[in-house]
Amino acid sequence: MKKVGRLVKRERIKTLKKSLFVNLLFLSVVMVLLFGALMSTILYYSGVNNAYAVIHNKNQAATNYIQGNFTPLRSAVQFLAQKPEVIYAVEDPLLQKEKALSLFEILKNSLPNINYIYSGYEDGTLLINDYSPPKGYDPRKRPWYLAALKTAPDISGGIPYREAKTSEWLVSFSKVLTDDTDNIYGVIAIDSSMDAVTKILSERDPAYSSSYSFVVDGEGTVIIHHREDLLGKEFKKIVDTEDDFSRSAGRTGYIFEQRSKIAYHTRLESLGWIVVTVVDKYEILKFLIVKILLSIAVVIAVSLLVGQFISRTLSNNIIAPLRTLEQRVKAAISGSSQTDYHDPTNPPSVSRYNEIDSIANAIEELTERALFRKNQELETKNELLEKLSQTDYLTGLLNRRKIYEDLEKEYQRAMRYGGTFSIIIFDIDWFKSINDTYGHDAGDQVIKEVADIFRSMLRTTDSLARWGGEEFLILCPGTTLEGSAAIAQKIQAAIGENRFSVPRKLTISAGTCEYNSSLSLEDLLIAADRKLYEAKSRGRNRVVF
Repeated sequence: MKKVGRLVKRERIKTLKKSLFVNLLFLSVVMVLLFGALMSTILYYSGVNNAYAVIHNKNQAATNYIQGNFTPLRSAVQFLAQKPEVIYAVEDPLLQKEKALSLFEILKNSLPNINYIYSGYEDGTLLINDYSPPKGYDPRKRPWYLAALKTAPDISGGIPYREAKTSEWLVSFSKVLTDDTDNIYGVIAIDSSMDAVTKILSERDPAYSSSYSFVVDGEGTVIIHHREDLLGKEFKKIVDTEDDFSRSAGRTGYIFEQRSKIAYHTRLESLGWIVVTVVDKYEILKFLIVKILLSIAVVIAVSLLVGQFISRTLSNNIIAPLRTLEQRVKAAISGSSQTDYHDPTNPPSVSRYNEIDSIANAIEELTERALFRKNQELETKNELLEKLSQTDYLTGLLNRRKIYEDLEKEYQRAMRYGGTFSIIIFDIDWFKSINDTYGHDAGDQVIKEVADIFRSMLRTTDSLARWGGEEFLILCPGTTLEGSAAIAQKIQAAIGENRFSVPRKLTISAGTCEYNSSLSLEDLLIAADRKLYEAKSRGRNRVVF
């Protein structure tokens, strides 16, 4: 009976410890979730508001700079458009031409941000100081002249255009020259260099390196931007946004080149322009995630410390007195022969002792078998998980993480023992049009077919991976630049000759580079990617090395 009593007490101890552990674990989880959610919410909104505050201040600085830089130019154009010596300079060159040129010189010296002051006339004459236009120059065909005619009688809102001789980017304000009866004689214009402006607007903020400012006009056309390829384009056609900047100022957001941006804009009514300051949302979230994770880590650490303290206190006060009894019950279940675990005045019977021993052995044997089966299942699942973590789900090729590990190993081997290796990055030409024309399922099928061709043409020493999207990467150990170029050209030819599941011919472009001890692995990848970009910019369906 005493042994049965010990077993009952042992079960009570187990139940108490389990209940204590579960309750403390539940309390810790609840604390982590509550405090984690609270801290995450606070940090997120605080971080976003801080980011808006930063770009708001940057936007105000940019707005003040733009207004101070260009408002005087607009006023100068308005002033010159009313001067008779400018309006009638061609009709009365003896009296008016020199006066006009002198006036141009005075204004240019007084406003240092002016590059050129000039006027063009209906007869094709250009009036300007210290400038010889190129052969065949006709001011009536220049953008500043046409813009003034379009906005007449108002001043053109400022247009970006390339200078006829130097091809530098300028921002021009222009206005038609008319007499009292509104007859048009020509156009007066003032240019300012865009380089100095874009340099200031694109200066990176210490807090957010991705921030910059740009300017669009009242019709939504980009007129000042550090990227020349965006100048003159309609803003809403190059971004995904519903905001039309109708408010005088405010927050907004949009997606540009698949990157989310947050922005603040200000309308300059005096110029008819909108100054926009943006920052990558990813950069903001990156800092916020770090802060949130640190906060959660602190909460978890505190919860664990508190839970450990409570658990230890309760264990010492409640469980410790029962530990001796627990040891005796364990000895009885395991069939221990130590007599000091049993009451010497009332030892258990042999039959009952043997029954407990048999039950313990049976439980141990069943446990070992169950654990063995579970370990086998776990090993099988771990092997599957390992394979899944290293391969691309669509093509079965190595994924980006695994090939990067192989690249690092090959780079370290080359650094330590010498030798060389090459990297080839491929991209399917015009792949987006396949998705757009035939659907994403057809696009996935094309990627698998291309992967099969790559796989069939590789050497046993090479490693092939899906680098991302329609891009593939091949690691060629012990291969020079010329050798990798030959491999790439061979694969390029095979792709061009293959008949794919879509009814069109496919081509690929490739960039390749060879190991150089003076470059990091990241530099080598960037070099290969640049070669790929060069191949695509030169017309695609080629290998650049």
